[in-house]
Amino acid sequence: FGHLRTILSHISEIVHESGGIIDRSLGDGLLCFFGYKYESDGTEDGRHAEKALNCALRIQREILNKDLQALKDGSIIFPLRIGVNTGEVYIGDLGGKNRIDFTIIGHAVNFAQRLESACQNYCILCGAVTSDHVASNEMLSPRLIKKFIPVKNYSNLVEVYELDPFGNEPSMQENRQLLIRERFKFERNKQRWPVKASDLFIKVDGTEVGGKLFDFSPSGIGVNLEKYLGKGAFISFTIHSRDGKLERLLKEKGFGNLMGEIRWSWPIETGFRTGVLLKNFNGDQETIFLNCLRSIETEAIQSAG
Repeated sequence: FGHLRTILSHISEIVHESGGIIDRSLGDGLLCFFGYKYESDGTEDGRHAEKALNCALRIQREILNKDLQALKDGSIIFPLRIGVNTGEVYIGDLGGKNRIDFTIIGHAVNFAQRLESACQNYCILCGAVTSDHVASNEMLSPRLIKKFIPVKNYSNLVEVYELDPFGNEPSMQENRQLLIRERFKFERNKQRWPVKASDLFIKVDGTEVGGKLFDFSPSGIGVNLEKYLGKGAFISFTIHSRDGKLERLLKEKGFGNLMGEIRWSWPIETGFRTGVLLKNFNGDQETIFLNCLRSIETEAIQSAG
């Protein structure tokens, strides 16, 4: 609680210095808004989206640096996700006769929370309207990457934009992943085999998305995708080898289209490094699938040798 209080206090200072207002604390998070003045003169602050995104960038950079120091000190690491949305809201007092509760409500507020839930740790996710508001900003607009992600209570994938605080800094990207692995104790409990000699790739059904495999396990694959697919998205896909042997082998064993769930995705120079968890597999199917991929890789290694 002491550490959390310190972090929230530091974030609050950044928000206020950036021209924002703290609406309320949400347990281990904060709801903030920009563009409103208590001493309203009837005018609107037209730079509210720009201020909110710059504020979010500063928060993520400072928190990551604090967490790097905390890791060295053996202290608590506190990764953050930030969702930013722009829209019409209601602002006013919802309190009763014995209390004042000046707050902000509306669909735009709810969607901001959905963006925060769908965001990667140490990243920023904003809605399409926010992106439109900063389209003329030469510092922010080029850094916004369009993505389509699953969002709670939405039946279709939703267009959003990711703002990566460390997009052009490989060392900071590595630090971020180090902190996330340390904080959440991510450990692979199944052996993985790297794809070294064979040329294996996937095609996602109903899209133009595809990419090359870099490793695999009995229950998942790692693939460098050309485009981003959001965490939690379910995909139907096929795996291929350039000579056609793999798809023929998989079909013989009863594998045609495969189902998978996107578990994580990180930007790289040529696209997005992505982890896919295979769905609807039993133990026997995992073994057969693994043996198919290993046989293709072994054959490719022997041919190369």
